[in-house]
Amino acid sequence: MTGIILAGGQSSRLKNKCLLKLDDKTLIEIAANSLSSLCSEVLIVTKKPNDFDAIPGVRLVKEEEQKQGPLLGLSNGLANASNDYSFVVACDMPFLNADVLQLIAKESYGYDVCVPQVCGRLQPLHAVYHRNCLAMTNKAIKRGEYKVTSFYSEAKVNYVNEDKVNQLDPGLLSFFNINTVKDFLKAKTLWAKKQKS
Repeated sequence: MTGIILAGGQSSRLKNKCLLKLDDKTLIEIAANSLSSLCSEVLIVTKKPNDFDAIPGVRLVKEEEQKQGPLLGLSNGLANASNDYSFVVACDMPFLNADVLQLIAKESYGYDVCVPQVCGRLQPLHAVYHRNCLAMTNKAIKRGEYKVTSFYSEAKVNYVNEDKVNQLDPGLLSFFNINTVKDFLKAKTLWAKKQKS
């Protein structure tokens, strides 16, 4: 399985958030380390590859600067992945849970998409995508659709229910992401508690 980290967002509320640090690791390094336990390769899809050239053990995929939208990042990642299945995450999720990653990876077999649904919402940037999705993402982009879920209606999707995830991650911290300064301060507190436990 390939790990794909999407780091091409505009971060309008919090600039360069994937380079923020918890202890001595940036958010994107933390995500890469989490995926490396499951994946044979880790790709970072970004408009600014120079920001990440010091991160060991990852391959950088450059996005076109003028284009926007996470679906483009997903499409670029799948086009460059060496494996049929790719685990795709956002760059700002510091509490990825190894057991949850394993669960979703196992549940992905035989599907185009395997995506958890927690708190009544899909988590498309914490999901597994098969190489089959590449043609579907390209069609959606040509239609001018840039949401990651734009092509789900055409794909064979396994929706992983919250109960399964909750057994492995009762606080659902796997899906905590950082968009604001307030989120980052909360993450620092949670991270410190986690290191002590």
